[in-house]
Amino acid sequence: MAFLAAIVALVGVAVTLAALVFLHLGRTGLSPVTAAVGEYGISALRGGYRVATIALGVAAIALGVAITFYLAVPNLPAFLFLLLFGVARLVISWAPMDRPGAPRTGTGRAHTVLATLFFASATAAAFLFSASFAGDPVFGPIAGHSGALAWAMAVLAAFVVAAVVAPAARPVFGLAERLLYAAILLWMAVVAVAVLAR
Repeated sequence: MAFLAAIVALVGVAVTLAALVFLHLGRTGLSPVTAAVGEYGISALRGGYRVATIALGVAAIALGVAITFYLAVPNLPAFLFLLLFGVARLVISWAPMDRPGAPRTGTGRAHTVLATLFFASATAAAFLFSASFAGDPVFGPIAGHSGALAWAMAVLAAFVVAAVVAPAARPVFGLAERLLYAAILLWMAVVAVAVLAR
């Protein structure tokens, strides 16, 4: 079952990546440097955004199952953060962000909360699991890579927050967010492959 869960996680990461590439190649007029990824959810290609969010949510939950099955010393807090990450992704496309410059709505606020939960819980899960990976028979070989990616997530997440509140950093908000997505997807892929290669 855990082997299948790792395959589901890896396929989910691949589908997410493919959907994001499709969105970025589509004619939306959105800049990958300045626009938030969530803006695809209010574009003509919103269906592609929904595919990306659902695939990533399923991948996160499946990865949590795979890790928990093979990890020598269980890490419940890390698993719960990964579960929270998955649920936040599954729900977010039904709570689209507000259009830039439009008045704030309850749905837009919910989107912000879910996006924050996604970034924060993914980063927390990566840090907590990285600590458990050290010396583990299955995950020990990737502990260093996992830790480095967790730090990359933390730095990029901090920059994304700074770009929201600091006007000087706002012009590169989209780029920072996309790099954060890349770090999260890479961490998930590395861990899923470790399970498959056990």
